[in-house]
Amino acid sequence: LLQDGFPSDFLGDLNAPVTHVDDLPNNSVMRTWAKEHPLPMVYQWNFSVQRQLSNTLALTTAYVGSSTNNIAFAYNINAPGIGPSSTERQRRLFFPSLNGLTYRTPAAHSNYNGMEITLDKRLSEGFAFTTAYTWSRAMGQTAELFVSGDNGGPQDTTCFSCERGPTSNDVRQRIVTNYSWQLPFGKGQRMLNKGGVMNAIFGGWQMTGIMSLQTGQYYDLTVANSAADLGTNGVGAWRPNVVGDHELSNKSPNLWLNPGAFAYPVDSAGNPTFGNLGRNSLQEDGIFNWDVGLMKNFKVTERIGLQFRYEVFNVTNHPSYGTPNANFSSPDVGKITS
Repeated sequence: LLQDGFPSDFLGDLNAPVTHVDDLPNNSVMRTWAKEHPLPMVYQWNFSVQRQLSNTLALTTAYVGSSTNNIAFAYNINAPGIGPSSTERQRRLFFPSLNGLTYRTPAAHSNYNGMEITLDKRLSEGFAFTTAYTWSRAMGQTAELFVSGDNGGPQDTTCFSCERGPTSNDVRQRIVTNYSWQLPFGKGQRMLNKGGVMNAIFGGWQMTGIMSLQTGQYYDLTVANSAADLGTNGVGAWRPNVVGDHELSNKSPNLWLNPGAFAYPVDSAGNPTFGNLGRNSLQEDGIFNWDVGLMKNFKVTERIGLQFRYEVFNVTNHPSYGTPNANFSSPDVGKITS
C-alpha cells in the first residue's frame, strides 16, 4: 500500500500542451471510443419440461436462448474506400497523417438459440448414465472475445449487417454421454456370487466412460494483401467470391475443401473488390472422443482402502483435425497440418 498516497506525477504532466494530430509522426496509429458507449447487455431465457419415464429414468427437454447487445465493434474509421493504393494516404477520411484511427462503437449484436435434451438414468442394478444432446445456433457480427481463429474487424466498414454469420464458437450439434457400470461379478452379484478368492479376483470391478461427439466450428477464408490490392487499410478480413460448391465428398486433411469453388474478388471492370463469401461460412472437422476407465476397490483394513484404476483416453484413437489453411492466396489452402 502507498501510505503517502499516489505520487504527484502519477498521471504525468497535466499542464503539458496537448499534441495535435498533425504534429504526430507520419502514419501513427490512434484509438478512440464512441461518445455514447453503453455497457454490453445480455438477456437470457429458458423453458424446460421434464418427464419421468420410469422409476429410474427421466427425460428433460429445454429451449435456451440469449441475446447480447452493445458489443464493441472496432474498425479503422480513418480508412478510405477502395481505390488506387498510390493515393491511399490522400484519400484517408479525416487525418491523412494517421495510418489508423481505431474506433470502438457498441454497434454489434449476437444471439444464441438452442434445444437441449437430457436423458438421465439414476443408479439401479449397478448402472447409471446421463446423455445430453444440444442442437443450437450462435450468430453474431464481430469476433468473440477469447476465441482463437476469429479474424476480427469487418470486411466492409460501410456494411456492418454484411458481417452477420456464425460465431467462431458456434457448435450446431453436440452429444455427450457419461456412464458408470458396476460389473455383475462377485459376492452379492448375479454372476460368480461367491466370497473368498473368486470375489477378490472378479468382484468389485466398475467401468466408467465419457463419450463426446460434436460438429465442427466455423472459420473464415481470407484473401491476402488487402491493403495493397484494395488500396485501403481498413479491411479486417477480405474474403473471396463464391463461384461453386466447396464441399468435397472425400474430404481429408490433404484437402478439406474445394479451392476451385472460390475466386479472387473483382468487379465487372476487373478491379479488386469485396468478396461475397459470408463471414465464418466454412466448417472445421468435428470431434469424436471416448474415454474409458476400469477400477476396483480393495479393503485393506477397516479404515484403509486401496483403489486400482486403469484409464484410456481417446480409446478409439480417433483424430480430431485442426482448422484448415484458410489463406486463399496460399498454395496450401484447404490443407490441414495439425
